[in-house]
Amino acid sequence: MTKAHRATLVALFTIVAVLCSSTAAIASPLSDKQQQAAVAKAKIDTLDLQMQAGAARYEAARWQAATADAAVAANSRRLDELFTTMDRLQLHLNLRADYMYQTGPTGLLEVLMSSKTIAELSTKMDLLTQLSMGDATTIGSLKAARSHAVSEGESLMQTQSQAAARFQALSASRTALQAQLAQRQALLASAQSDINAIESAQARRAAAEAAASVARSPGDPYTGPTGSGSWLSAMASWYGPGFYGHHMADGEILRPGSMIVAHKTLPFGTLIEFSFRGHHAVAKVADRGPYVAGRQFDLGPGTAQALHFDGVARVQYRIIGR
Repeated sequence: MTKAHRATLVALFTIVAVLCSSTAAIASPLSDKQQQAAVAKAKIDTLDLQMQAGAARYEAARWQAATADAAVAANSRRLDELFTTMDRLQLHLNLRADYMYQTGPTGLLEVLMSSKTIAELSTKMDLLTQLSMGDATTIGSLKAARSHAVSEGESLMQTQSQAAARFQALSASRTALQAQLAQRQALLASAQSDINAIESAQARRAAAEAAASVARSPGDPYTGPTGSGSWLSAMASWYGPGFYGHHMADGEILRPGSMIVAHKTLPFGTLIEFSFRGHHAVAKVADRGPYVAGRQFDLGPGTAQALHFDGVARVQYRIIGR
């Protein structure tokens, strides 16, 4: 079994294992995204192997096409040599024909009759016969060679055509594999982005739970502002895209229009009025955060939109109460 076959089997077993484990595990957005990422990664690995095999076939087809081109070129040179020889022989035969026409049968007869002995006559007749037979044999051989060259040229032309067609087919296959690979890589990147978003949300909840464990118990009185109406200043950021549909720290689901705000310690449900560059919005505390040094509030999507807020900036706020 080759390395390519073993890698293919490993990729297939990975897909089967992921699918089997997903049925036994408790369904959750994170596990679903991790499963999608694992399947996409296995498909990418399989496509990589197919790309390697396709590239090998592609190079083999290129070599076959180049070999066919070289053979055709060599055949063309042989044909040139044959045509040159044929032209030279044809000229020689034409000259002999002109000579025979000028001398006529009587001239040949005089040559034969000039023989002084029977042996000389026989020798001259054998020589003329051999010349005629040699000419005929040479012409026949050249014609056969020319016919063979034409047949070989046609065969090589067909081979070249087949190689070209195979080359085009493999090029199309390689393009299709590259498109599939790009698609799978995009799928993997998307799944990884979702995983990062979910893990970030889980980290926020975990940090909120950790903060709550060292903060007051639910029955303890809250000692912070409770609606004094005094305006304060704080650094704020915002969040939303990538977290839509996820549960916030208070259990609610974050939606594009959620008028909420995240704070590390204020009780859930606390109403806060924010002011930013002439815009006002009232939001309730429903999530924990932010956990970046120097920031006190993380505005939800609806709150940020109402304030025309983007990025990280200082806002004015006052606590209305619960």
